[in-house]
Amino acid sequence: MAMSTEGAFAPPPRGSTRRQIESVAAELFYRRGYGNTSVREILAALGMTPAAMYNHFRSKEELLHSIASRTCAELERQLADAFERGGGDPVRELWEAARTLTVFHTTYRLEAVVSRSETHHLPPSLSTEIRDSERRIRREFERMLEQGRTRGAFRAALPGGREADIPVTAKALLDMCIHAGLWFRPEGRLSAEEIAEQYGVLVLRAAGVGHDEIQSLSASVPK
Repeated sequence: MAMSTEGAFAPPPRGSTRRQIESVAAELFYRRGYGNTSVREILAALGMTPAAMYNHFRSKEELLHSIASRTCAELERQLADAFERGGGDPVRELWEAARTLTVFHTTYRLEAVVSRSETHHLPPSLSTEIRDSERRIRREFERMLEQGRTRGAFRAALPGGREADIPVTAKALLDMCIHAGLWFRPEGRLSAEEIAEQYGVLVLRAAGVGHDEIQSLSASVPK
């Protein structure tokens, strides 16, 4: 099943000033860093007066928070859809979640990178929401791994037969998918969907899923 990135996170409609401000600011924060980007530079890139911007955002902090909170909310929405497609099977849930996470971070790499790397500039009153979202996603991955291990579907083991630590495994799998956005380029030889399929396979292998089940899931992806 192909994954959709349309909907609430689609490009802003013509005339959506608030979304246009967010889009331009996200690119500047991505390329220059939040701390090195001034409001004046954002306004210059937009061709906008201070009064026009402040009609939508009272400060640069509020603008960064808006970008990050919207990005996190959309990612959680798309992951909820992925879990639903998994139908309660932890292997299929992990497959769908890994692919969704990879597609999201390669399709919306500017917003995603900014949300993860620049929100430490925000005061606790604004950054807590972002950290809570990251924790919820991590706990969902831990839940899938725990359920898969209990059912005998995930057999990741360390030397000596020791079981891999669930929280450590969850963080490693998340990092793999999230960091695809750091190197992905839309003009590259592989599409976001093609990369997501490969990452889905690598995630299942890392979790200890059997070869035949991985083959079956990979074969279900439209080529």
